[in-house]
Amino acid sequence: MYPIYAVMFADPVSGGGLSPQAISGLFVIWSLCTFAFEIPTGLLADRMSRRSLLMAGPLLTGTGFALWTWCPSFGAYAAGFVLWAAGSALRSGTMQALLYDTLAAREQAHRYVALAGRVRAMGAAGILLGTVLAVPLTAWGGYRAVGLASVVACLLCSAASALLPEDAPPRWPPPAPADGTETESDTDTESDTDTESDTDTESDTDTESDTGTESDTGTESDTGTGRDSATAAAGVREIFCAAVRRVYGTRAVRRVFVLVVALTWVGALDEYLPLLADELWPGAGAATGVSVLMVVVAVGDIVGGHAAALTDTSTMRPRRLGSWLLGGAGALAAGAMAGHPAGIVLVSFAFAVFGWSLVIADAMLQDHVPSRSRATITSIVGVGEEMVAIVAFGAWALGSQWLPPTTLFTLAAVPYLAISLPLLVSRGATTASASRR
Repeated sequence: MYPIYAVMFADPVSGGGLSPQAISGLFVIWSLCTFAFEIPTGLLADRMSRRSLLMAGPLLTGTGFALWTWCPSFGAYAAGFVLWAAGSALRSGTMQALLYDTLAAREQAHRYVALAGRVRAMGAAGILLGTVLAVPLTAWGGYRAVGLASVVACLLCSAASALLPEDAPPRWPPPAPADGTETESDTDTESDTDTESDTDTESDTDTESDTGTESDTGTESDTGTGRDSATAAAGVREIFCAAVRRVYGTRAVRRVFVLVVALTWVGALDEYLPLLADELWPGAGAATGVSVLMVVVAVGDIVGGHAAALTDTSTMRPRRLGSWLLGGAGALAAGAMAGHPAGIVLVSFAFAVFGWSLVIADAMLQDHVPSRSRATITSIVGVGEEMVAIVAFGAWALGSQWLPPTTLFTLAAVPYLAISLPLLVSRGATTASASRR
């Protein structure tokens, strides 16, 4: 659905016949909902089964695609974007938390970067496959064929999520250490007390119900419900406060947080890659040429994910990461300014480097955060990424009034240059395992 939904919205015959202003309004709704859902779903993922949330996310997204397909209208499109944002938010941070904590429970946390790299590569391959299949599906069965295929893909994704192992599901209140000492996650003693009180209350309620004292039962049931709500609210508040303290109060986490958010800069501009490809391949056959160039960039993203899977992070140093980022920034600028279709190879290399570095930085972040608030912290990162995306979109909208796409993509390399320089002069360790040596 992704490659053709904007065309479907505007199509006055088979689609919704929306104006550009209405379509822009839908994108605003999508962005606002993504902001609104990101942190609440992260908190949810730190309180309940993450596998269940990964199953629910694609179902919400698929429901949105079904509305688009069989009820083409502005209201249905808006509802679909709300559901898509909710589905994406349920998976954002949740997947990383489930993967890392499951590996940690098996004493294999060092494998996180390898599996995360494969996940990124497979995701990029899936997007590429969907883009390739969208054209023949649309020609064969129109938008409904594409919509049906998208819904089926979401159902398959949900079913596949049900098969994921979850060796370390979130527990609340967190278990106390065996020696009775207090840890970072063992701060909410009132939750333990309330939980026990709730258990006693429910037990008393059942007993009194058996003896026929209905009024007392109702009173104690209401009290138990109130305590459950208070305990739940306190638990959510504690998780959120712990996540914020961890991000802003711990120097190592704060530095990695900024790095992960900053690395998403060019990823926010990938929506404009077709404009760059069109300028690199002008004239006759431009439509076919743009498609070919987009495939080349997608292959670079896939290669970056696989490269991350093969990277030994135990020996990773900031200078090595900075060197690659500097090379990627140079490749992006040179490829954009090439003025020839061959320049897209350099752009593809840059996207491979940026994708690789993003997986490495994510692994660094996961090494530094506690299991108890892992999904929440990753969701806070997601909010930062959305803010970077908005800045990137605004910068493009402003710069495109005077500058062509080639120049804008050249300028987009500057933030990566700025990121690489501090890393090149840093003497510290990159990963948690390296920092302990």
